Amino acid sequence: MRMEIAIHQYQTDEISVGKAANLAGVSFEQMKDILRSRGVVLRLGLETIKEAQEEIANLRRHLNG
Repeated sequence: MRMEIAIHQYQTDEISVGKAANLAGVSFEQMKDILRSRGVVLRLGLETIKEAQEEIANLRRHLNG
């Protein structure tokens, strides 16, 4: 269920790949693969400093598990 929510939120531009991965409980690379396998076009690259800071925080949380 968490995976479906993460995919939906990513598709509707609510969250980034990193946040989706964190929500779904998978790695960043796994999330990218899952999204691609579902036919979702990836939006890579951050648009603001705040997005970059949030992405770093999400990746740190995921790595520190």
